[in-house]
Amino acid sequence: MINYVSSSNYGYFGFAKIAVKNFIDNFSKNDTLHFQCLDEETFNGLSVIIKGSESKNVILYEDFSTGAPIDPQGFNSNGFIRITRDKFQFLYSILRNISEGEIVHFFDADVYFFRSPENEINKRMCELDICFQQDAPITDNHSLGETYVCSGNFSIKKTRESISFIETIITRLNPNQNEQEVIYEYLKSECPINDVSTYSNAKISVYDPELFQNGFDSFRSNWLHKENKICVHANHMVGIDSKKEAFNKMGILI
Repeated sequence: MINYVSSSNYGYFGFAKIAVKNFIDNFSKNDTLHFQCLDEETFNGLSVIIKGSESKNVILYEDFSTGAPIDPQGFNSNGFIRITRDKFQFLYSILRNISEGEIVHFFDADVYFFRSPENEINKRMCELDICFQQDAPITDNHSLGETYVCSGNFSIKKTRESISFIETIITRLNPNQNEQEVIYEYLKSECPINDVSTYSNAKISVYDPELFQNGFDSFRSNWLHKENKICVHANHMVGIDSKKEAFNKMGILI
């Protein structure tokens, strides 16, 4: 069983709606999606979708007290940083409340899964504590496993080591940096050759970047058309309109 976790405010409701529908239609009925709704509008809108499907494996969480803004937020604006902080704390709360050895996979709402990642996640997480989407573009002369990893699409197994990693990141969260920058700076300082596999306090790796695609490799370098892809993350782009256009290129209308 995999515990999937995601989060959204109403500014990204179009993506959240697609993520929930995709999970209900195409993921294993043994898995659970824990979805953090950062405002009442998101909660109400997703509740209608779940009620219409009669799904029992999507759990919505009302998290209106965080003060997260309702509108789309510009990259690294105060609102954006607050949202990234809130979703990371939510992930931590889910991780703490599952059993030892269970897996959580967190994904931002702008990640689209073309098929269930269950088999790949279970295969990779057998011997790992954490496995990230590669965010340093392979097609822009970066190496596999670089410490610039994606905090918006990754798997984590509940172990002593992974809990310690998450708690370390939480202590470093601040009003001036999003959580991905904090993770990157921490890993870069702890991995002497800029390779996450050299991190000494947990077993960390990255997914095959052709299977879990970042937005640079996918859209700028045309990896989108690779037939073996599992998911594509509409990142490495600025603004909600560019993300909608990316989804349109995947044949998904927002």
